Amino acid sequence: MQHLERARPDARIVIVRKAKHDTCVGAAEILKAKGANVYLTGENDAYLAAMNFAGSVNTTQVGLFFTSVDEKTTKIEVASLSPRLASAVAGMLSEGFQEKPKETVTP
Repeated sequence: MQHLERARPDARIVIVRKAKHDTCVGAAEILKAKGANVYLTGENDAYLAAMNFAGSVNTTQVGLFFTSVDEKTTKIEVASLSPRLASAVAGMLSEGFQEKPKETVTP
């Protein structure tokens, strides 16, 4: 995990309008749905680490570091030794956390 900590200054930032715990759980679900292996989670939802992303060497890792901005907003720092993977995962998270448009029903 230390190598991912060292990559944090170059992390991609994703802001999520959810509490920290919900963001951590949701991020893990999004990554797993994309086929990644979440192999490490930190206490108090501080971080998680994952690998085995499609299009990357299966040992390339990404770390997600979670910080509460307020009760309903969380900052995710997406860090990796592969800037391309960090950008791709940040995109996955941004897309995955977007709220779906409400369906309108016409009478």
